[in-house]
Amino acid sequence: MKDILIMKIIVTEEKKALKYIVLDPYKEGLSAMARTTGYMNTTFIELLNKTKLETGVQPPELIGKTKNITST
Repeated sequence: MKDILIMKIIVTEEKKALKYIVLDPYKEGLSAMARTTGYMNTTFIELLNKTKLETGVQPPELIGKTKNITST
């Protein structure tokens, strides 16, 4: 099924605001929704397996601030 994912993310902290737009159009293979949800979950599991993260509930914005995480 052809689909498109458009997501607007606004992060505010005190007097600053960051805005991100994610646009993932249809590509052959996996749907945009499968890619944008599945890739994040897969990355999280890989980080857990490499013991770079604490176990338990962690919001994504705190995971991004973890100092010992580097690209794999």
